[in-house]
Amino acid sequence: MSSINKIRTDIKFLQVATAILCVAGLGLSVYAYHVETKKEKDDSYTAMCDISEHMSCTAAFSSKYGKGFGLFEHIVGKEHILNQPNSVFGVLFYLIFMPLSETPSLPLSRGLILLCVLANICSVYLAYILMFILYDFCVVYQRFWNI
Repeated sequence: MSSINKIRTDIKFLQVATAILCVAGLGLSVYAYHVETKKEKDDSYTAMCDISEHMSCTAAFSSKYGKGFGLFEHIVGKEHILNQPNSVFGVLFYLIFMPLSETPSLPLSRGLILLCVLANICSVYLAYILMFILYDFCVVYQRFWNI
């Protein structure tokens, strides 16, 4: 196999892997949004991801950190459009990332790497909040940002 064909194969593999991971992340983000909105309407709702007292998605989603990363309320106000459930940001991230990752452009690829770094910083921040402030573990939170 020539080096050009090897590169094309590697690129195709990365595109397919990225698409699969984006679809998985999008699915988890949609599920997180479903759980949060269902819990807001029905306080007795128990999600699949509510495994125990300290492994509860709804506890994490219902906390003050479940919207706007717990930050936007202090910056733009509680009723501002940016103060959305964190899952909305996950949905937007994957809806933007997925088609852009298929575009063959070096500057765009660099921008996507920066976007991934930002998303992973958000994951680390949320993991810190879960472990050291809420004393909780949420499987959905830990996965929906990471690619």
